[in-house]
Amino acid sequence: SYDINGLAACGINVKPPYNDIMLIHHAIDPLVPHTLAFQASIYTRYPFWKEWDISPDASGSQIDDLYTYNCQDSVATIHLKKYYDFKYPIATEFYQKAYAKLQPHLIQMYQEGICINKSKRDSLAKQFYAEGEQLNKAVALGLKVPSFNVNSSTATQNVLYDILQLPVQKKRQLRGPSRPTVDDEALVDLYLETQSPFILMIRDAKEKLKLASFL
Repeated sequence: SYDINGLAACGINVKPPYNDIMLIHHAIDPLVPHTLAFQASIYTRYPFWKEWDISPDASGSQIDDLYTYNCQDSVATIHLKKYYDFKYPIATEFYQKAYAKLQPHLIQMYQEGICINKSKRDSLAKQFYAEGEQLNKAVALGLKVPSFNVNSSTATQNVLYDILQLPVQKKRQLRGPSRPTVDDEALVDLYLETQSPFILMIRDAKEKLKLASFL
């Protein structure tokens, strides 16, 4: 959906039917990350090539590098589509029956905007903010860290890696050593590995506050 809108802004209109790998993967497993980098790392044997996604300033100046990168994206996308059709026929069929039919309307909303109920929006924003703050306080109380702020990466790293002593999740960088991270993918991996309830509370709090801010 993101690419289609970007192309439309350049005067290139992509017409249905769509086969959106990100949404097909969401139909397969909605709880894990859906980036092409993640999917390719799980379902293909291709060597990792998404350094530019990790470090945007690493984009090369040579046009051939850009073409190669785009071709690698395309090859992985086609491979994944064929694999999903073979391995997950029920999920891909559900994508065609539900997701693909909604996608043109979603794209239209992106391009033309939508009407909103301002009072309902404000009410939901307050609700999500209150729920996020309540979860934040529950984590702070449970771990005895009064100043804990779920939106602070430093504070969250301190809670997860120093106080709870959970396995440190690191993010690859094109240049220099990998660095600790508490992004959403790291939180999912940590929960799957440890089943710590505090991870779910932190993730839910971040999501609630993010929704409140969005609204």
